[in-house]
Amino acid sequence: AIDYDADAIAGFMAHLRPHNYRLFLGAQSHGNIQLAATEKYYGTPYLVDDLSANLVGEAVMEWHKPYRLHLPDPNPFVPESTKVVSKSVPDANVATAPTLLQSTDGYELWFKQDDQFAQPRGYIRLHLAYERSSASSLDRVIARILDECVNHILDKELSNAKISGMDYKVIFRMTGVDVKVTGFSDKLPHLLEAFIKRLKALDIEEHVYHDSLTLLQQDYQNRRNMQPFRQLHHDVMPHLNQLYAWAPSTLEQQLQHASIGKVRKLAASAFDSTRVKLLVSGNFREADAMDIARNVQQILNSKPLPATKHTRNRVVDIAPGHYIYRSLMADNSSLNGAVLTTVYCGARASPRDRVLALALKHIIDNPLFNQLRTKEQLGYVVAVFETSYDAGQMILTFLAQSEANPAYLTQRIDKFIREIRQHIANYSASDFDAFVQAL
Repeated sequence: AIDYDADAIAGFMAHLRPHNYRLFLGAQSHGNIQLAATEKYYGTPYLVDDLSANLVGEAVMEWHKPYRLHLPDPNPFVPESTKVVSKSVPDANVATAPTLLQSTDGYELWFKQDDQFAQPRGYIRLHLAYERSSASSLDRVIARILDECVNHILDKELSNAKISGMDYKVIFRMTGVDVKVTGFSDKLPHLLEAFIKRLKALDIEEHVYHDSLTLLQQDYQNRRNMQPFRQLHHDVMPHLNQLYAWAPSTLEQQLQHASIGKVRKLAASAFDSTRVKLLVSGNFREADAMDIARNVQQILNSKPLPATKHTRNRVVDIAPGHYIYRSLMADNSSLNGAVLTTVYCGARASPRDRVLALALKHIIDNPLFNQLRTKEQLGYVVAVFETSYDAGQMILTFLAQSEANPAYLTQRIDKFIREIRQHIANYSASDFDAFVQAL
C-alpha cells in the first residue's frame, strides 16, 4: 500500500507550471510561419520555438487561480468491500435459475445468486413499462431522441461510475425503459439509485435536445450507406417481423415533426404509472435484493400500471409458405447485393424449440460457409444464426453478401437448405448424441 504523502504531492504539483511544459500544435496550414527544421525519418517539416512572453504571462496569471487545478472529488462508486457472498459450486440452497421473490400489482422481483464465478460483481436489470398512448413511427422517434438525451446527460454526470469499473446502459422504447447496471456489487445499488433519481428529475435543455437530434439524423443517414447485409439484418428483418418496427427512411421523415416539447412530455409522464420488473443477480443475498427492490419502489413512487394498459411489441405471424421481399439499397455505388433467407422453426416460448434451433445453427454453420464461401466463392459474408422477437417464432437465418445477382444467390441458399435437410435427416442417434456432447 502507498501511504498518503502531502510533501510528495506538493513537490509533484510544483512542476506543473506554465514555464515547465511543451505545447505541440499540428495543422494542415501554419499561415506565414516558416517551418525551418525537417524530421529525420519521415521528412516532416517542423519548428521549435519559445513561447511568447505575453502568452506565458497570461498563463501565469490564470495559473494562480485555485480552481484551475485540483485533485478530483472522492468517487462515491469505488467499492469499499470485495467480500464474496455467493457460492463457487452450486448446492441445494443456490438456485440455478432466477427465482421470483416478489409479485404484486405492477411489480416483480427476480433474484439469482452467482453460483459459478465467485466474484464480487453483480448485474441488475430494471424494466419500467409505462403507458403508451399510441404506437406510431413518430412515437418511436421521440423515444429515440429521449434516449440520446438521457445518455448525453448521464455520461457526463455519472462518469465516475465508469472510472471505478462500473457500467450502465439505458434504452427508452415506446413501451418502457430498460436500465442495466453492472460492476462491483458493493456499490451497484448506489449506482442504480443515482440512475433512477436522475431519470425521475430529467430536465432536457435546448442544447442537449439539438445535439441529440443531430446525432439521430446522422445515424439514419449512416444507416442508408451501411453494407447491404447489415441493412438486411438490422433494418429490413425487424421491419418484416415486428408490428411496431419501421424502416430508417420512415423514421428519418418523422424527425421534422419532433419537438423538444414532445420529448419533455414523454420524460415527465413516463414514470407516473409503471409496471416494474427487476432482476438482481451476482454477488448478492436475497435480503440484498429485497432492499434494492424496496429502494427502487420508494424512489419511483409511481402508481401501478393498469392491466388494460400493458402493451408488448407484437410479432407478425408468418403463415406457412414462400415469401420474397425486395429492398433497393440507397447506395447505388455499391457493387454488392445481399440475401437474407429465414426459416421459421418453433416457438420462442418453448425451451425445447430454442435449444433445437441453436443446435441446428451449429450443425449448419461450417457446411454453409464451406459450400457458399469456400467452394462457390460467392462472397466473404456468409453466415447462419438463430434469432427471435418477443413471443414469436424462432427464426433460423441464412445471410450472404456477394457481387453475384441476388436471385442467383437465393437459388444457391435454397439448394443448400434442401441438401442440408437431407444430411440432418440421415443423422444417426449416436452421431447426434456426439454432437450434443461437443456443443
